[in-house]
Amino acid sequence: MIMMHHSKQSSLLLVIFGAGACTCTRAFAPSLFQPAQRTVPTTTGGHDIELPDFDELFGRIKQVSPLAKKVLESHGNNANDSDLSQEPLKWKTIESNKKRFLHSIHKVDNYLGLGPPLLRFRATIDGPCLGTPFADFIMSLEEREQWDDQIAQVDELFPIDASSATEFLGEDKYGDCSQIGVGYCQTKSAFGISPREQLTVCGVQKFDDGSAMIWGTEMEEDLHNHLLPQIPGKKRPTRAKSHIFSTTLSPSADDPENKFDVEYCLQMCTGGLPAFVTTPVMINTVKSLFNHAKAFYAGGEGSELEAYLAALEKEKAAQKARQTQEEQKKVEQEQLLHLATSSQQSDAIVEEHPASDGLLETIQRQIDREEAQTTVPTVVMVDQNGAERPKAHVAVPEHGGPHMMEDEEHDRLV
Repeated sequence: MIMMHHSKQSSLLLVIFGAGACTCTRAFAPSLFQPAQRTVPTTTGGHDIELPDFDELFGRIKQVSPLAKKVLESHGNNANDSDLSQEPLKWKTIESNKKRFLHSIHKVDNYLGLGPPLLRFRATIDGPCLGTPFADFIMSLEEREQWDDQIAQVDELFPIDASSATEFLGEDKYGDCSQIGVGYCQTKSAFGISPREQLTVCGVQKFDDGSAMIWGTEMEEDLHNHLLPQIPGKKRPTRAKSHIFSTTLSPSADDPENKFDVEYCLQMCTGGLPAFVTTPVMINTVKSLFNHAKAFYAGGEGSELEAYLAALEKEKAAQKARQTQEEQKKVEQEQLLHLATSSQQSDAIVEEHPASDGLLETIQRQIDREEAQTTVPTVVMVDQNGAERPKAHVAVPEHGGPHMMEDEEHDRLV
C-alpha cells in the first residue's frame, strides 16, 4: 500500500476533538437509543445490545447526504424515515472544484442543535465500487494506521449477527446488512493532550447495484459504558463522540464499471474547543483518508487492489463449491429418505399382509421382465439342416424365442 504523507495538524484530529468534557446537548434531536428496546445478542461476550432507531438514523443520513438519499430511494425507500423537518438545510461551501477528485466540501453549523458542525465531503474515485475496503480503511487498525498517525487502537469488541438485526433494519428497507457490531477506538497521547476514546455501533449496508453505505453513531454513556474495555488501575480516557457518521459509495452514472462517487458525512463532538479550530483539522484528516482511498482503488499490477480482487474471486469460487456440495448433499439426503420411506412402506405391507411378500416378489419379476423387453432381440434363422442363415433384427411377439422362417419370408425381411 502506498503511504500517504499528511500534516501533524491532521493527525491530531481525535486528540483535539477529545480535549475537555463533551458539552453537546440534545436540545432539538431525539435520542437514537431507547432503553431495553431493539436489543440483539452479540456473537461474543454474551451481551444484549440496544440498537439505534434505524428510521431516525437513516432519516438523518438521507437529510444530510444526497448520495445516500439517491441510493436508498432507488432501492424503494421513498418514505420520510424520521420526524426531521424537510426544510432545506443551510449548507455553507468550504471548498468546490470540479477538476479535483475530492471536488466539494460543505458544512451545516450546529446540526440538530447538537453543537458541532456537520461536514460533508463529495468525491469521484477511479476504480471499482467496493464498499468493504473503504470500511476497512476506517475500522481496521492496520489500514487506519496508514493514514492516521494518531490512532492507537481500533477493535470490533462485540460483533452482531447481521441476520438478527434485519428485524429492526427491515427486510431490504435499507439494503442488505452485511456487517454490524460495536467498535472501540482510542488515540495516542500527544503534545500534552491525553488519549481519547470512542464507543460506536457501526454497520455496512450493501445494495444490488454495487452501492454500499457505511454508517455509525456513538453509544450512549448512561446505557452502554459497561461495554467499554477495562483499563485496570488507570483513569478512563476522555470520551469523544460521533453523533452521526455515514459514507456512501455508488457507481458513477457515466462510467459505473470504472468509477464511483463517494459522500462522507461526519458530526463529531469536539469537547469544548471552538469550531474555527477543529473544522480545519477535521478537513485535513478526511482529505488524508480520501488520498489513501484514491491510491488503493487506482490498483495496478502488484497492488493491494489486485490482491484483494484475486482473494475475492477465490472466495467466490470457494463459496460456489460449498454451495454445490451442499446442494448435492441435500439431493443425496432426499434420495436416502425416499429409499428409507419406500423400504418402510414395503416392510409395513409384508408385516400387515404376510401373504403379500410373494406378491411383491412377483411384481418385481414382472418389472424386470418388462425392462428386459426394451431391448430388440436378435433373431437367428436356421434352415432344416441346422445351418445358420443370415441374421435379421426384427420385432417379435411377447412369447419370444427363435423362429423358423422360410427363405422367401427371410428375403422379404432383409
